Amino acid sequence: NDLVDNISFRAWQQDPEAGNLHEPTATDRLKQMVAQLYVGKLLQLLYGALFDQNSFPSVPTDEEQELFSQSLADLSQAVADQGARLFVFSLPDVSEFVGTETATFRENPVEYGDATRALIRQAAEENGFAYLELKDVLTETALEMEVPTTALFGSPDHHLREIGNFTVAEAVAGLLEGEEVTRFAQDRRFIDRTHFDPSDVTCP
Repeated sequence: NDLVDNISFRAWQQDPEAGNLHEPTATDRLKQMVAQLYVGKLLQLLYGALFDQNSFPSVPTDEEQELFSQSLADLSQAVADQGARLFVFSLPDVSEFVGTETATFRENPVEYGDATRALIRQAAEENGFAYLELKDVLTETALEMEVPTTALFGSPDHHLREIGNFTVAEAVAGLLEGEEVTRFAQDRRFIDRTHFDPSDVTCP
C-alpha cells in the first residue's frame, strides 16, 4: 500500500532540502482541494485537467516494483532473523470495485491493485512468507450476501464497514489456524452494531 508515498519519502531521504523548497502549484492546490472534498462527479469531469497520469500510473512503475520487492525481502529476512514468521495480507481499496461512473485517483485502479498483489505473491514465493489474498475473500462475501462488494466499505470513506472487518478477521483467523500458529474459538455470529434494537443488544 502507498507505494507512491514510499517513492516520495525515498526522494526526500536523498535530498531533504529539495522537498522543503517545493511550492505547490495552483494545479496541485486544486488537486488537494478536490481530493479533500471528494466530489466524485466533478472530479470525473475534470480528471484530465486535474491529474497527471504519470503521477498516478495504472501499474506500478519499475521504481515502485524494485522498492516494493526489496522492502518485502528485507522485512521477511528481519522477521526470520528473530525466529518469527511473516504474514502479509492484501487489503483492496474500494476503488477496485466501483464502476466507471465513480471518480478514482488512477486511470485503472483494478489493474494497479492486481499488479501490486502479483508482486506480493511473487515475493511470498521467493522469500517464504505466508500471503492471504483478501480481494477474493471480500468478493465472495458480497456474493453470498447478494450485495455489491462496495457495500462492505464506507462511502466516500475507503475504509471497511463492520461487516467487512468481520469478514477479514475470519479469513485471517482461518489462515493462522491453517498455518498452525494458533487456534481460535470463533463466534461466527455477526452483529451489526450500526443497526440494532436497543432493547435486545448482544455484544459481539
